Amino acid sequence: MSSRGIGDGGIRSALDWWESGGRPGPDKGVNHWSGLVQTLLTEFRAELNRSLSADRRFLAGAELDWYLRNLDGILTYTEAHRLADPFEVLVRRVALSGTLGGFGIVPAPESPFGADRLFRLISAEITDERLTEAKRLGPVWRNVDRVTVSRLLRLKHLFTLAAMVQPRLTNDSDVEKVDSWRPVYELLPVAGSENVMPDHRSACPPRSGPSEETCGSASRMVSTTWSGASHDRRVGMAHQVRLYCALGENDAAGGLDALVAAAREQGSDLRPGERESGGSWVSAILDRAGEPVGASGCHIEIHAQSPLASAMIAEVAEAEPSGRIRSANAVVTLTLTGSDVDWSVVRAVWKAAKSLWNAVPYDDGSGFDIDLDEL
Repeated sequence: MSSRGIGDGGIRSALDWWESGGRPGPDKGVNHWSGLVQTLLTEFRAELNRSLSADRRFLAGAELDWYLRNLDGILTYTEAHRLADPFEVLVRRVALSGTLGGFGIVPAPESPFGADRLFRLISAEITDERLTEAKRLGPVWRNVDRVTVSRLLRLKHLFTLAAMVQPRLTNDSDVEKVDSWRPVYELLPVAGSENVMPDHRSACPPRSGPSEETCGSASRMVSTTWSGASHDRRVGMAHQVRLYCALGENDAAGGLDALVAAAREQGSDLRPGERESGGSWVSAILDRAGEPVGASGCHIEIHAQSPLASAMIAEVAEAEPSGRIRSANAVVTLTLTGSDVDWSVVRAVWKAAKSLWNAVPYDDGSGFDIDLDEL
């Protein structure tokens, strides 16, 4: 099987190819591997749904072990060869552990997808220094710089991962440690009005199929209160605009490339700086060509076809009157900071997104009444 068609023959064929030593060519980089892993995990969830449905419970334990052994091997390989960010790999492991739990499959605590082992990886990142910073800066996060906001968000994501594995932890002290982090979580950047750390111990009902969104969605990104229609061009603190989009088959990285290309065709030459990406997300600072990085005050982050994107969409779907948001599979988040945001960059992103996709704008001040065409 070629790496080009890694998913064409189904997950069984793909994992047979992997187990026999098959690997994508050396010219394949991070984006290719991210897409490969995303495809395999999606197909594995579909296989669980087929094999463990009420009328077709025929997936044997030995076969399940074979799947998990090979998926673990792929995740370990990508991390060891720096083809995936370690945090992205951790998120995938926790999400897969949650998917298995949704089917009543609880991996051994010390297995690669076991709760105790995953919790040790998570808690190792939640240091006393990070907790101290969160308690100090969390209450004033809207007034801090982008780098600090990103650092606080990463801690919040770690808290969310800890909450996801908490129901399956075997040590009472670990369970108590997760609960001790809940007050800190509430201090950190929030999208919307909800800022309560998820508690999956009572919030995960039985379900008929695998859905990482039900019990495994990570927290949404940083948000603010922005007056919306007034469009005060001098911000002075961070706030956000979100575009809920239907990207089709595009992944997050491809979505950003398409957005920049469309803006260029429309006369706005945007340059993404400090670009970072994972399997289902990409982020960058957007500036006009020739401007210093960060001059616009506009940071873009795209989540596409992932549990996080699904959770972000589901949280506001009921409030969107037209129903268009239900076709979305991605969220484009513009975080605007500084005293002089370049609103022409924001306008260029909006025009490009409208031309490419079914895009629904939202902000926490005006909700879905925001009119970005007024910019």
